[in-house]
Amino acid sequence: MRREGKRECPTCRVPMGEGKSLLAKMILENMEHECSLEGCEAMVAHEEYQRHQEACSFRLVICPGSNITCTEMVAFIDLEEHT
Repeated sequence: MRREGKRECPTCRVPMGEGKSLLAKMILENMEHECSLEGCEAMVAHEEYQRHQEACSFRLVICPGSNITCTEMVAFIDLEEHT
């Protein structure tokens, strides 16, 4: 209905708001999520997910090699082998 520009309930004509499910939000926040970085299989709590992504061994980093022409993004865990 929002796509059609309708913001009121068709029955009572009260504004519908954002329509977010508090139950779904609580479930998502209290379950573990699989890390989305390729190669990582860690299951992380919702509140730790961002911190895990920043420190994950599979996060992508730019090649620090001495060859200034290499701008490849490499998984941190593979960095030593790459260089």
